[in-house]
Amino acid sequence: MKQLKNIRIAEFRSKLFRRRIRGYIFDLSDEELGHLMAFAKKVSKALIQVCPAPKIGMSVIGLEVPHAHIHLVPIHGVNDIDFRKEKLQLSEAEFKALAAAIASKL
Repeated sequence: MKQLKNIRIAEFRSKLFRRRIRGYIFDLSDEELGHLMAFAKKVSKALIQVCPAPKIGMSVIGLEVPHAHIHLVPIHGVNDIDFRKEKLQLSEAEFKALAAAIASKL
């Protein structure tokens, strides 16, 4: 498996979501949105420890799936959050190792 410090940024993109059928992030109650942001903050602190990026960016698009969610993306610059870029394909073992590394920092 690749060293975590050498894995490209796209591998660290993660989705945090609170399922709400046909939801939209701004349809969440203030309390739900607050909990989602607090959880995103916690996950971003774990991501920054695992990935080689100076910041964690956040994106809300909401067009592809029918529930409210946000994307947390380790970034070096504004162009790192570009969903048109090809996604890297991880093996199951690489994905599990990455998930374990992030979870160990939570």
